[in-house]
Amino acid sequence: MPVYSNVKLLRKSTGISQKKVAEMLNLSEMQYWRIENGQTKLDVDYLQAIAKLLNIDVNIFFDDELTKAVIRKMKIPIST
Repeated sequence: MPVYSNVKLLRKSTGISQKKVAEMLNLSEMQYWRIENGQTKLDVDYLQAIAKLLNIDVNIFFDDELTKAVIRKMKIPIST
């Protein structure tokens, strides 16, 4: 799965809204939506900020199995 898909899965699993992440990144909701849907390049600084907000290591976004393991650890069903 692409990194942006893992970002979306993890954000949804934590219950944090796109609006909240967009505000934290000083982006519009549409700009952030484009990031999560692969229509805009995901900047490293944004990726680090999102990881910090979600309280996870940034490397988790790059590994599908780690992403799934973190979601399972949260005991939240994995959905796309």
